[in-house]
Amino acid sequence: MQQLREGRDQTLNEFVHAIFSKPRPESEIESLVLGAKRMTLEDSLALLSYPFERTHWKRIVHGFKKPLLYVVTPQFEKQAQNLKKNRPGTQIEVFKTAGHALFVDEPQRFNDLILRFAESLPHREGNSS
Repeated sequence: MQQLREGRDQTLNEFVHAIFSKPRPESEIESLVLGAKRMTLEDSLALLSYPFERTHWKRIVHGFKKPLLYVVTPQFEKQAQNLKKNRPGTQIEVFKTAGHALFVDEPQRFNDLILRFAESLPHREGNSS
């Protein structure tokens, strides 16, 4: 957070570069950095310091009774396997060569996965939402 305070442009630029496993055009990087800068510095810092512990998110995910698709990169693969083991209705997918922005690094695979997941959900007659 100190780096963000002291050199916001450089920190955002490094962050945006780091979320992709494959190089992106500099014009795209610049656009994403400009978009991030639309948020004030203080609001950006607040996002990085939200006051929730891991148990908060665990309670939410285990309390959610609908089917769940959990898509991760390798650093969270063990967490995903544990979730699948302990929470019925969880489907996981690991994108082994993608970065944080896995939907950009592997868009076709990501889109196909979302489509298959959505199609697997029970259809309810009369539900237009």
